[in-house]
Amino acid sequence: MKKTIQCLAAGALLVLLPGLLATSCIREDNNAVRLQVKDLPETVTFAAVPAAPEAFTIDAKEIWVIRKKGLDWISVDPGSGGSGTYPIHLSSDVNEWEFPREGELIIASPSFTKTVKVVQEAAVIIGAVDFSGFEGETFRIPSMEGSYSFEMTANLEWTVSLRDLPWATFSPTEGVRKTPTAVTVSAQANEVTEPRTGYIDFTMPDGTVVTLAVEQEAFDAELSLSVNSVTASASGTVEPETVILFSNAEWTSSSDADWLSVEPASGEAGETPVKIIAGSNATAKDREGKVVFDNHGRKMELTVTQYWERLDLSAETVALNPQGTGSAADGEPCQVDLQASGPWTVSAPDWITVSPASGDGDAVLTVRATQNDIDDRQGEITVTCGRLTGVITVSQEYGSPDFIDLVKEQELVWPTKDTKAAVEAYSPEWVSKGIGRPSTHADLAYCQWVACEASLAMGFNLLYVIASNGNLVSRNNWTDDALVFHIPVLSLPAGKTVRFLFNMQGLGGQPAYWAAEINLDGTWVMMDTGATYQSPNLQAPANLFLSVTGSLPFEARYVVPETIKKKEIQLRIRVADGTFAINGTTISTVAGKSSSLRFQANSNYGGQGMTVRVE
Repeated sequence: MKKTIQCLAAGALLVLLPGLLATSCIREDNNAVRLQVKDLPETVTFAAVPAAPEAFTIDAKEIWVIRKKGLDWISVDPGSGGSGTYPIHLSSDVNEWEFPREGELIIASPSFTKTVKVVQEAAVIIGAVDFSGFEGETFRIPSMEGSYSFEMTANLEWTVSLRDLPWATFSPTEGVRKTPTAVTVSAQANEVTEPRTGYIDFTMPDGTVVTLAVEQEAFDAELSLSVNSVTASASGTVEPETVILFSNAEWTSSSDADWLSVEPASGEAGETPVKIIAGSNATAKDREGKVVFDNHGRKMELTVTQYWERLDLSAETVALNPQGTGSAADGEPCQVDLQASGPWTVSAPDWITVSPASGDGDAVLTVRATQNDIDDRQGEITVTCGRLTGVITVSQEYGSPDFIDLVKEQELVWPTKDTKAAVEAYSPEWVSKGIGRPSTHADLAYCQWVACEASLAMGFNLLYVIASNGNLVSRNNWTDDALVFHIPVLSLPAGKTVRFLFNMQGLGGQPAYWAAEINLDGTWVMMDTGATYQSPNLQAPANLFLSVTGSLPFEARYVVPETIKKKEIQLRIRVADGTFAINGTTISTVAGKSSSLRFQANSNYGGQGMTVRVE
């Protein structure tokens, strides 16, 4: 009797084959076999690294499909079909894990179901690490302090240990498998001139240790000296005494000679002036020593050669007066002590003489020069003793018969204390021209009373008289009339103070307000008398006040702002007012015929007359 199976329509079967295991069918036919699976064991086993696919055969008279359960690492080819004979290939991925894995392969058709277990052996994993971010097998870092990174990936979990790396740390110290990790080596600065190497060990659970070498570049030391050699005299004087050392790091020094040292003996990075110190040489022969400067292994040598010859001078500079006969300061003969260990000679410019000019052993040198009437000058005296030389720099100020050295002489005095005859000997032109002369340099300096045009327009002339007691007298003064002093000065250094000292007595209506002024460069400047006034008519400022019948000493000062040379300076005492009003009443200061102004000697100034001093 023939049986048939009543089931889903054939078209729906292809779609629903994955659910055939749950499909119920009624067998109406005989027991004819509709699907056969050949050469497929109940369990299929793959190695962790499969050598080749597994193969079996399906012989079918109906549609079929192969399902995978937990087998995403298995490939089936083909995975479904209809009537016919099909060679089936099972392929496995490589198992990269250290434990086995398994799943089920289900072969199903309308009339047949077969389940096969598929197993893959655990992988035998050997730890490995991949590095990126640098080339080669060594991680190289610069010599300076810093943090340096790269990336690594290990196929197993890992931990870190360091070897020969006291100068660095590593972070992180552990990581997970197959996870790219950014790692950092934090290193101290390498302060030696050789590279150094340490090691990072990555250890994994299977016992594998992967070692990475870390190499830090050598410290690039910089060290230099301004000179490589110096010389020293027998007494220990070093030339040059100071050497400039440059180092880009801390440095130290040492010497191979007990008579030789440096100060400081060590220092920090940067430029350092180093003083070379040598003891005296009593060996009667030349000798040599070395100072070694060390910057972390980079070294520089300074050679010090010391002669046994002795040449010492008590002065390196001398200043001569314009006459060349002595020092500029006190005029005393200019002498220099010479200490020498043997024969010596002297050379100098033709305007300088040195006595003696040669000798053997210690001596006293006397320095002179010719008269200097031109300009300041400078020259050098060279003393030679064997291989040693000493230099004396000679400077000489200029002098001139046409100028007065007020700095040296300090003052000029216009005498007003002696008899009329004595004053006329210096100032014979006072009565005729109002010109007065000082007691010294009467041929150069002078003073003169200058009348302004306004006073001449008043209809009376200035009169000049020398009183019987020697006072210089003028009459009929008016606004801006002035007594002007002309002094040809050799040199006035900046900072010197010019003092202008005089005594005035006004009689018969002389003006009350006056100004003491100085002219160095064409401009009149008020001097300092300790007082300031404004004339009542506001015509001009004043710094002196003279009562109608009073007799007063005055002193005016001025500090020279800039040095002047070979130039005439001028000082003056000027009338600073004229007619003015008080309480609405006009007061005239027109000089009467009996009025006079006297410049007198005064005990406040040592009994002298009008005086100009430089201090």
